[in-house]
Amino acid sequence: MPLASLNTGSRDGLDGTDETYPKPMDWFAANAMRFYFTNEQILAAALPDFNHPVDEFTYHTGIYFLIKNGEIVYVGQSKHIAARIWKHQGMRWDGVTWFEAPWRFLDDIETYYIRRILPKNNKKIPYYDGFDPLLPEELRVPKELKNPRPYRNHRLWPHRVDR
Repeated sequence: MPLASLNTGSRDGLDGTDETYPKPMDWFAANAMRFYFTNEQILAAALPDFNHPVDEFTYHTGIYFLIKNGEIVYVGQSKHIAARIWKHQGMRWDGVTWFEAPWRFLDDIETYYIRRILPKNNKKIPYYDGFDPLLPEELRVPKELKNPRPYRNHRLWPHRVDR
């Protein structure tokens, strides 16, 4: 079962605005917990085999997780979740799950999960994180994990450093 059924209940507001919060960042701050999941929730929702027709999810935007042997090995984002997951068929994984999120916040949410989980197949750790400060203090990424790999040349993305 995809996480989308756990976090939204409906697709209301998935464009990043609604009548109460017309500004996207205000909406995101008020709805941040809709996009927070523990590793246990992510693993429990994993589908053992992704055999959905691509057309079924072609235009769903969100964050996806590839899982192998009970471990999250890759976190990604896409404006077309199913099509992007199919492109990962060459990567070895045995489970997948995803949740829908507004396209304008994909970078922030993906960055949070990459920095929190540190999946072994994500080669780069994004430096910017706009989602973490919106969460309650106890759910934030610990400071010692904020930049676990060396950050060189003052670029937005650090160079790859093998673990």
